[in-house]
Amino acid sequence: MPKDAPYRIRSMEVIHARGQSPVNRMHATSEVVDLNAWRPQFKPGDRIVIEIKTVTRRTYQGQDEKVEVKNEVHSVDIK
Repeated sequence: MPKDAPYRIRSMEVIHARGQSPVNRMHATSEVVDLNAWRPQFKPGDRIVIEIKTVTRRTYQGQDEKVEVKNEVHSVDIK
């Protein structure tokens, strides 16, 4: 069914981390995140940590329903 099941991130925490400490933090309400303001502070060895909080799925009837998210944390190294 082509109109069923598009998933969307509705909220997530995005953290610029250095070692065990956060440098910057933002709460995002979309999959599109602009990190340009943080770029001058990036150093090799830092990382971006993304914790997905809320996800929805569009049903074939055009309604969004909440999807259970279980400990969705992703880390991206900055080189």
